[in-house]
Amino acid sequence: MKIIAHRGAWCGDTKLSVPPCGKNSWEAFETATRFGFGIETDFRDICGKIVISHNPPEPDALCAEDFFKLLQPGQVVAVNIKADGIADGLFDLWKALAPTAVPFAFDMSVPDTLSYASCGFPFFERQSEYEKAIVWPQASGFWLDGFHSTWFGESEMQALLNLGRPVCIVSPELHGRDEAACWNVIKKILQHNTPNNIWLCTDKPFAAAERFGEFL
Repeated sequence: MKIIAHRGAWCGDTKLSVPPCGKNSWEAFETATRFGFGIETDFRDICGKIVISHNPPEPDALCAEDFFKLLQPGQVVAVNIKADGIADGLFDLWKALAPTAVPFAFDMSVPDTLSYASCGFPFFERQSEYEKAIVWPQASGFWLDGFHSTWFGESEMQALLNLGRPVCIVSPELHGRDEAACWNVIKKILQHNTPNNIWLCTDKPFAAAERFGEFL
């Protein structure tokens, strides 16, 4: 199983003496990398440069080039696309600076998705209460999300896993809901599937590592 730290491992962990820090900060990314987590973060461009920023960026936003240099072999990166037209630039950064990392883009517009399919940058197709049809055969996997409720359960997860591609589950706490019931379902699913195809994006990577440790 792969655990992806949402905007880095910013939550901290008292048992491991890891202090909390800012979301999408360099410290959060370093911590996630040090403990072997994947990273989810936001990419935009400003003045011709790709940067990391959830909101419209400031001129001193963290440079994507520095971020890619941090990545380790096999490290998963969920690339949340916040601006159109950066597919080729992201592809070049990946291949030049972190060719052994495992990135995937998601949340881009439909027309922009064609750019990722064309240039060869992996992308996941979102499944949510609004998007339940599978329309992208080129997708490398699925981003399973619930904006207003945890609408998906064991049957929905299993149906996607049966397609033979990774499924990244968005943990409910990202939307302000309790994650316990969802994590219980994931635990059950893990007992009957290949753990490498089950990924979890969470604000609580250390708690997830403890909960799912035998599957990591």
